[in-house]
Amino acid sequence: MGNTNLKRVSRKAAPKRTDGESIYHQDGKRKPRRSEPGQTSVRGKFDDASRRAFLSHYAHTAVLYKSAHAANLCTQTIRSNILNDPEFANEVEQAKQQYAELLESEVHRRGVVGIDEPIFYRGKEVGVVRKYSDRMLALQVKRFCPEYRDRIDVNASSTNTNLISPIDLKGLDDVNLDALEKL
Repeated sequence: MGNTNLKRVSRKAAPKRTDGESIYHQDGKRKPRRSEPGQTSVRGKFDDASRRAFLSHYAHTAVLYKSAHAANLCTQTIRSNILNDPEFANEVEQAKQQYAELLESEVHRRGVVGIDEPIFYRGKEVGVVRKYSDRMLALQVKRFCPEYRDRIDVNASSTNTNLISPIDLKGLDDVNLDALEKL
């Protein structure tokens, strides 16, 4: 005899998409996922609008993945277009320069202008104090004052006296001279 303690489990309705359509085929296999309304697909079409969206986001973050996602593209599409389209590659470099300038202005703001931090007393803001970043100021000084830069002494000296001797070209025939010209 069977176990009488088992409860009969009712079959739940198949999960539905937001449009009410089932996520399963008639044969029980799962349908491939697709973007829901309002969601962004990671694989969009590389057109002028997505190109502008990518470049705009990249100029503010310099993060390829997030910028591609914001433009509804995959990173492989971006990398492929950088390699195959010199104009787009140039635009990506310009966006990277814009980001570098954004970083420079932030270093200046924190090191020279300073940032206001609120002062709290018993849970209420009673004032502000301007704080400066010594590290950011040091970066600015090193950039603009060569005497404050880190010095790296690269002295390459060799005790090897077996140097390559010059070649006497007068002794070469025309075939060898032609081969040297091609190099």
